[in-house]
Amino acid sequence: MYLLIDYDKCTGCGLCELACSFHHENIFAPSLSRIVVLRRYMQGIFIPLNCAQCEEPVCEQTCPLGAVNRNPDTGALEVDDDKCQGCKMCLLVCPLGGMGFNKAKGTAVKCDLCGGEPECVNFCPTGALEIIEDEQTIRIKKQKSLKRMSEALASLAE
Repeated sequence: MYLLIDYDKCTGCGLCELACSFHHENIFAPSLSRIVVLRRYMQGIFIPLNCAQCEEPVCEQTCPLGAVNRNPDTGALEVDDDKCQGCKMCLLVCPLGGMGFNKAKGTAVKCDLCGGEPECVNFCPTGALEIIEDEQTIRIKKQKSLKRMSEALASLAE
């Protein structure tokens, strides 16, 4: 299962962030969302960032306490709050900015695909977010999506 992002469709509305934070924390607080929209209004660029559910996740390999593990049912990488002690190593090593930190709890947070039914997808008004499950399609679309994200980020540096 993979959350596909179409960067060309994102308008930066933030409904995905609100839906995520409400689902996980029972509060509408984008700062507690597992998906973060990078916004550059002047350039008209909006880049949702979240966990890419890497095949060989460096966050999982780096965690000294084994707090990051793959859920066998959904395939999503998840943070075990009981094991996480807030060292932030996973945040430092994630190449895509897919990890976050909940200051109130003192633990790392990341997209867990909402147990297989991502709320961000349900509330995205433009269809910029889509869940895909076919493994071959996931590989193809993940490569295209990551390429598009790198292009969008490079345009910000210009």
